[in-house]
This record gives sequence, structure tokens and C-alpha cells, in this order.
Amino acid sequence: MEITESNVGERHSYEPRSVVSVQSFEPDIELKNWWLNTRKNKIKYGNVEMPGFFSTYGYKSDALCFFLILLFELWGLYNFWILLEQIVYAVSLFFADVLLAIASHLWVKKLCFAKNYLVLAKNGIIYMNGKSPGDEIEIEKRKILNYKFYGSVFQILIFFLALFKIFSFLGNLNDAVNGLSITIIFSYLLVAFLHCYATGFFLSEVIRRMRRKAQYNFYLNSQNPLTEYTINNRREFDITINIKQNHDNLHAIADNLNYRKSVQKIVKLENAKTSNHILFENVLKTWGVLEDSELQNMIEAQKTTEQKECLAIYGLMHQMEILNSPIYRIYNGNREEINVETIPEIKNT
Repeated sequence: MEITESNVGERHSYEPRSVVSVQSFEPDIELKNWWLNTRKNKIKYGNVEMPGFFSTYGYKSDALCFFLILLFELWGLYNFWILLEQIVYAVSLFFADVLLAIASHLWVKKLCFAKNYLVLAKNGIIYMNGKSPGDEIEIEKRKILNYKFYGSVFQILIFFLALFKIFSFLGNLNDAVNGLSITIIFSYLLVAFLHCYATGFFLSEVIRRMRRKAQYNFYLNSQNPLTEYTINNRREFDITINIKQNHDNLHAIADNLNYRKSVQKIVKLENAKTSNHILFENVLKTWGVLEDSELQNMIEAQKTTEQKECLAIYGLMHQMEILNSPIYRIYNGNREEINVETIPEIKNT
């Protein structure tokens, strides 16, 4: 079927309430930002490597890792209780592990944003800091190194805590080397590794799903046809490639994509659509959050590497705009931006 602007689906993956069929749900700004805390999967198109933005990768494997953590921790608690009679001490060490794992994850959201912003900087897009592309690249690289360092400090502490637990346990066993002591050493080191690898990502996705469900239930159950989680208009984003074009200080320089050869060069993209979004005549229109999988489907519909690189970069720019964009509603015939924390009451008439 030929793709036209009129035949794209109007519904988000969440079904809107039947009261107003053209409405759809979108999480608030805070929850959209929280999504950056979850595990991402890199994907490469030509010279453009996408770090991942609106997506969660490996949730089931992270859940399995967390289950193993609980299993080994409960086994450790049992040993402390039966052999050493120090259950409170062991429980305290368990919570210390979890707190350190959470602390090591505090910079993941900033790290995710910096990695994606670095993609724009490397491809000549001056997006936020207003510096030259070279300066932008160095700024983001330093940020990435700093965020990784901050997280690694707490991960090192997790392994030190594991060693402390090992020596505490072995000391109470008079340093006996046997099957139990070897198993204890292995289990605590494994738990430390799994905490560093999975705990923060797993808990972040669990919290995201719970908060999303709560917001969606509010959206569904509200007696009012308009809530702060209602989308009433598509966001339009012109992704026409033109060196002289300016989108609110978003400059398309694109050195790495070889567009400088002709300042008037325009990359003609193939029309594409998902159930929620449409790319039509080089204009990307979205309805709600443009998830990574949906952007990837549109990118895969492009025929040339140049087209894929172009859509990958400008699609990412649009995702960054969506990240901190308020949700719009129509109230009393006027278009209003929603601030979830200060949303006024809308009384039924």
C-alpha cells in the first residue's frame, strides 16, 4: 500500500479511551527521562552508531541475574544464621550491597544522554551547548569518562564489600579451606559481579514499568476526557537536509556525512510509517514517544547508507526533543502545555 499522510495510524501502542478516539497516552517528562536509566542496545548504520535512547534491552536477562542474586544472598543469609548465628549482620551487608549497586547506577541516565549527544556532535550537529563541533565532542567525551568513573567507584566498593564478607565468614570458620568455604568465595564474588552488571538496570526498568502503568491507569480511569497524559496533536519535525537550514539553533553541518560538498544538497528519504509515526516527503511526524524500535523500522525502510545515516541522526534529534517536551491538550478551544506538577483542575461541566 502506498504511504500517504492520511493513511497512517492515529493510535499509540496504548489504546486510547473510547470517549475521544483521536486522543492517545504519553508518559510525563520525568518518566521519559527515567527511561534513560535502563539498559540499551547499540546499533550501527554506516558511520553512525546509535547508543540507544527510548528502549530497554535485556530486561529478562537482568531479571534472571537479579533472581540469582537473591538466591545466593538467601543462601548466604542461611549460612550466617546456621553456622555463625549472625543473621542481622548478614541482612545489613545485603542491603549495603543493594545500596551500592543503586549508587553506581545514578549516573547512567546522564551517561546515556551524553553518549547520544556525542553522536550529534560527531556528525556536526550543534544541538545544545552552542560550541563548535570539535569543542562539543571534547565536552561530551569528558562527561562520559567522568560518569563512568563515578559509577566505577561504587562498583569497586561492591567488590571490596564482597571481600569483606568472604573474610568475615572464613574468619569465623577458622580459615578452614573446604567445599563450603570455596563455594562462599565463589558465590560472593559472583553476587558482586551481578550487582554491578544487572541490579541498577533491573530495578530501573521495574520502576519505569510501575510508574508507566500508574500513569496509564490514571489516563484510562479519569472521568475527564482530557488529562495531563493526553496527546492531542502530532509533533512535526522537518528533517530535510540543507546546510543553511536552521531548526531553532539546530545547525546541520554534517561534516562526517559528506554534505559540505554542496550546501544545497538535500537527501531525499523514502516514505515510511509505523502504527504511531509517519515519515512523509522528508517530514517526520510523531504521535507520542518515538521509540528506538519504531525509528529503526523507518531507518531500515531506507535504501541507501546515506539515507539511513541521515534519518538516524535526525531521528535521534527528534527523540531528544520529545524527551523534555510537554504533552499538549486542547482545553476551551486553546492549545495548552501541561506541567504535570502544577496541572490545574478541570471541572466537569
